Amino acid sequence: MIKEHQILQQLQSMKTAAKDRLRKKGIAAPVKTKRGLKIDDYEIVLEKAGYAIYDKYQDKLYKNLYYLQTAVLIANAMATRKTVKDQWILDDTAAGTSDFDMKLFDHRYTASVKKQDMFGVQHYLTRLTESKIRHTSYMNSLNNAYFMLLNTLKSIERTNKYS
Repeated sequence: MIKEHQILQQLQSMKTAAKDRLRKKGIAAPVKTKRGLKIDDYEIVLEKAGYAIYDKYQDKLYKNLYYLQTAVLIANAMATRKTVKDQWILDDTAAGTSDFDMKLFDHRYTASVKKQDMFGVQHYLTRLTESKIRHTSYMNSLNNAYFMLLNTLKSIERTNKYS
């Protein structure tokens, strides 16, 4: 009969093997915590000013990230010892700024419609459209990188004989 400690050892070895397979594919296994999401030694926390990434010593490495996708990409890259792409941070900042612009111009467009200010309507509608295009462009870049990461994880799940 198999004893409890043997079962725990087998489960631990399966867990270690799965983590190693993920790491070889460039993915660190995330774990949900009370504060946020932990990827190896890095924890992603939602703060008032945006997402922040802390190391295992609780030093803040990144702050004011607008989107969770960016934080996950950065934490995963650090956990798998890969280079953090500066473009992710630039796209995150630009997408967040464009999102703010969209909200601002939508509010001003609505106010112009109520005032029947035709110049304001045209002006703010143009600015709103431009902001949406910019936001979509930057988010597409971030989402492509993020979904590549998720698709790698899904392909590993499909090849796992225990799933």
